[in-house]
Amino acid sequence: MVKDSFSTQCPLRYVVVVLCAAWTTIRIVPTEAWSLSNKTLYTETRDHVTIDSTFRRWCDAVGIRANKLVHGRDTVDGIPGVTVRANTMVMTGEVVIVVPIDAAIVVLADVVDDDDKNYSTKISSPIPEYLSDEAWERAPPKLRLACKLLREYHLGEESYHVGYVDHLPPVTGPGRERCDTLDRWTDDELDRLHSPSLVAKIKERVTMDNQWFASLRIGSCSRIEFDWAIDVVRTRAFSGDYSIPHNAQANDIALLPFIDDLNHRETIDVGSSPSLLPSDRTTIRRATATASFAFPSVTQVLGRTRDAVCWVAHQQHQSGVEVAHSYLDGPDGLGEDFLYEWGFVPHELDANAVRVHGVCIVLRRDGSIHSPNDNNINNNLKAIRRALAQHRRQQREDSVVVDSTLVSDADVYRSIASHCEMELDALPSAEPNDTSDGDVNRMTMARAYISGKKLILLAGRKWAQEQATAYESRSNSLRLS
Repeated sequence: MVKDSFSTQCPLRYVVVVLCAAWTTIRIVPTEAWSLSNKTLYTETRDHVTIDSTFRRWCDAVGIRANKLVHGRDTVDGIPGVTVRANTMVMTGEVVIVVPIDAAIVVLADVVDDDDKNYSTKISSPIPEYLSDEAWERAPPKLRLACKLLREYHLGEESYHVGYVDHLPPVTGPGRERCDTLDRWTDDELDRLHSPSLVAKIKERVTMDNQWFASLRIGSCSRIEFDWAIDVVRTRAFSGDYSIPHNAQANDIALLPFIDDLNHRETIDVGSSPSLLPSDRTTIRRATATASFAFPSVTQVLGRTRDAVCWVAHQQHQSGVEVAHSYLDGPDGLGEDFLYEWGFVPHELDANAVRVHGVCIVLRRDGSIHSPNDNNINNNLKAIRRALAQHRRQQREDSVVVDSTLVSDADVYRSIASHCEMELDALPSAEPNDTSDGDVNRMTMARAYISGKKLILLAGRKWAQEQATAYESRSNSLRLS
């Protein structure tokens, strides 16, 4: 999964009109017109703000506009990372980032014209030095994009995207952890997650990567370079429409410079969230009248103009506040999905899946069932009721027929509480602080995942027990009446 696809129109129509009208005034400067000397970082006087001057000069040269934003380097919960912050007031509905399609690294979806009898179904590889025509045709989109990134990397300063490639996490050395995925974790490190199903999926993906690396042209890249490219794509790519003219039905994939630096942030409680630095809490409280701050989803903030992708602010940001969006949220915001897709876990998990007699339910942070509407919740409860009846029939070896209507609501909720308890028992009572057998950032991530999962399971057990007690009391009252 890449970061979700987006609308082909900016969320606010007037913004698109203004942007399109102004777009023709943006001049794209060839790469040769700007110097790559002085590749140094300098620090601004603002807290947490460090700007990569070379990357910003490259952005200016290729027409990327993000004049109200600055890059910073922060450490949250012990894990270093890059943030993007407003350096002046950003208003709701304002186009904050503009990325010309030409500045992105793009793989367009294959187009087959069934109505054209002369149309050839044979697909030619645009990078035959990495993938043959046959391999390109079989390759999944992420592999294609990784190979296009490798070509830009190997071109060095001759690449049109050199400023972007230099800005990415390095192939090796300090900073590589910014695109670390679970595919690079050792077996001992993966065991710290206590999630056999997730580990199985990762090992299956590693096997596929081995097969795809073997399909590359011999000598086209090293295994270290291949792993880096595929990790960059997995942690930074977006799906959507990147063709010119744009196509609302397109399912392309791209690396979007600057936009891909925006972190995932979940809707937060300003007072207690560990994903906020103290300075953030102060500035957000000044900027909002509520005690929470909602980060919009990728689908809400990204839009298209004729030849660019734009990021539109959905709330006001004061200077110094991080600009971010949500990769997944609601019932989709499972810790396992974040770890599998992007190699990290949110500081506050939105949801956790629990299987109750084979029925998968998703719990919110407060322990209640996460579902888009009441009908879905009722369907989940009915499925658990049927499964519980089946379970009782099997226990009694069919000597007594147990109908699902004989399973009470209290029984259903007690079963949910019981399965939360079983999952809690399967987790370690305490994660050791010793990191001698693993990378310190990975061990920090594993502890955060286990901790977040425990909090939701504890809340789920408490909520289900309360529901069971309430339904039992109601039932007793009805019998007495």
